[in-house]
Amino acid sequence: MRKTFIAALLLVGLLGAGWMTQRADLASNVNAYTSIVPALYANSAVTGRIANLAGYGSAVMIVIPDSIDTGQPSVYVVLQDSLRSSTDTAWTVVDSVLVDSAAASNASDNYLELGYQGIGQYLRVVQRASGSAGDSIATAAFILRSNCRAKPC
Repeated sequence: MRKTFIAALLLVGLLGAGWMTQRADLASNVNAYTSIVPALYANSAVTGRIANLAGYGSAVMIVIPDSIDTGQPSVYVVLQDSLRSSTDTAWTVVDSVLVDSAAASNASDNYLELGYQGIGQYLRVVQRASGSAGDSIATAAFILRSNCRAKPC
């Protein structure tokens, strides 16, 4: 009876340690990086901060549109990557999403996402606006880095 109790206690301990390890791994494998700071932007181009993907296995761009202040702007949020360095001038367009009045009107429960499937080490988000000079829209863009496999992540 005592051996069964000790074996059961040992099994519960092992399962608990495995569960705690999995939770710790999940928390350390995901990192959100703010590329375009949440703000109201006039109808002009905005270049976001550069995220370094060193050690991460995947990334997703998340764009959160908010209210349109004036006009009917059509804003393209573009994901770009670079192989060489964060100061590289040769950025490649990966893909883009359209943030317009329809997307912004559903902003309370809406976001746009774009998965990254490339080999670049650096990612950035660029907001390109079109419309009249008086148009403005509030947006934010994040790069969610995940699947940390090696340091320095």
